[in-house]
Amino acid sequence: MAADKIILVHNGAVGDFLIAWPALLALARRYDQEAPLFYAGRETYMDWARAAGFEPAPAEMRAAVERLYSAADWRTPALSSLAGSLIVWIGLRTPPFAETLLDHRSDDPTRLVFLPMVGPDAEESTREHLARMLREQLGIAWPQDHAAVWRERVAGWSGVGRGGDVLLFPGAGHRAKEWPMNNWLDLARRLRNRGAFCRLALGPAELERGFDAQEIPVARPATLAELAAAIAGASVSVSADTGPLHLAALAGAPCIALFGPTSARQWAPDGVRILRAHAECRPCSRTTRSITCETRRCMATISVEEVERHVLASIAAQKEKPA
Repeated sequence: MAADKIILVHNGAVGDFLIAWPALLALARRYDQEAPLFYAGRETYMDWARAAGFEPAPAEMRAAVERLYSAADWRTPALSSLAGSLIVWIGLRTPPFAETLLDHRSDDPTRLVFLPMVGPDAEESTREHLARMLREQLGIAWPQDHAAVWRERVAGWSGVGRGGDVLLFPGAGHRAKEWPMNNWLDLARRLRNRGAFCRLALGPAELERGFDAQEIPVARPATLAELAAAIAGASVSVSADTGPLHLAALAGAPCIALFGPTSARQWAPDGVRILRAHAECRPCSRTTRSITCETRRCMATISVEEVERHVLASIAAQKEKPA
């Protein structure tokens, strides 16, 4: 029996969602002529899910997805709005209810498929692993044109600006992935002295952590759409292993990525310039959950001079490109 609706769930961080976005596009292409497509993950990403071909899940359906965490089996009355669905759940870890609900009756089309983003092979990137899971579990190929489709469909990405600000992203989801704040300030001052206008991008999380920009101008994108547009208009962005570098990669915008405790082989998107920490102990974590170092020791081994050199080279390369 075929599913009568497709429900996609992703509740991870911004960068994780952007890595997974091609999977949404692939699912939409496979099923859009057969069943309605609903997105029931983190609502912040709804515009991006819609760009892939999904509509917002109705409130009753979204509530039922939340109840999966306490459901014993599919016959639970609270899950009635999910009956007949193919639920595709993408995440770093298998949800706790998966073992119970992955088993289903052969005469019931209700089905849960979990697509993990991280596999046992440390040499396999998250993108490669997710593409393999999509192919093995659902028989769907990873779309090779996903970046072009993103640039066409997502508002604010009609083109990549040149000659704009240098946009610096000092924050990260895990403190161990952050480059020291004094380094960001030093970098901004050095670049300013070389004629480059820099802004520090500070969101609510960075302000809560007490990031002080001092005299450096600040950008405060209020929405993900504003963040995307700011990155697209920047001459180059500098970011740790966090969401902005994935936004830059999808847009084809210049970006320099600073990697410390996490693996660039595993997490870095295509098209960004990677600077790795100079520490023998790195990378030490595959999902940041196992990071125990709070000193940011490895990130501090990336020098301000090294980052400055790459930023200036990127700006020069942009100026040399034909208009």
